[in-house]
Amino acid sequence: MEEGKTPFMSLSIMTTWVANFFTQGFNFVWEGLTERAKAIAKGGAHG
Repeated sequence: MEEGKTPFMSLSIMTTWVANFFTQGFNFVWEGLTERAKAIAKGGAHG
């Protein structure tokens, strides 16, 4: 195991994890917004 590769690997894993976290969070919020928009479109402003 080379000393130089370890920090890069952990940084790469961390970046991937953070990217996945933000992607999932964004998708969750986006789905919430679109569902709300559909409900409003169906039931008027009070939906």
